[in-house]
Amino acid sequence: MTPDIEKKRRELFDAWFDKEVLPTISYGSPDILKRQMWKPFSAALDAVEIVFPNRSDERYQEYYADVEGGCFNDILYLKDVRNAITATGLGLRIK
Repeated sequence: MTPDIEKKRRELFDAWFDKEVLPTISYGSPDILKRQMWKPFSAALDAVEIVFPNRSDERYQEYYADVEGGCFNDILYLKDVRNAITATGLGLRIK
């Protein structure tokens, strides 16, 4: 993982913690809790695996009489990539 990704993860975690968890803490040390929650949060993100479809799969090829060798169907492939990402159920934003 690159330092930029680690930094972005940490920023997202800190923002979530400060907004959602911090207001609910009535006793104890928020800093200790934050340190304890960071490792499982980060580990959960590491556990995510997205398997993209195989670009060479025959279903992404379209054959026409006037085109030798067929054409790659980008739209269908990208739709399947999007489905693979959203199938994680993580609410990832796709730009």
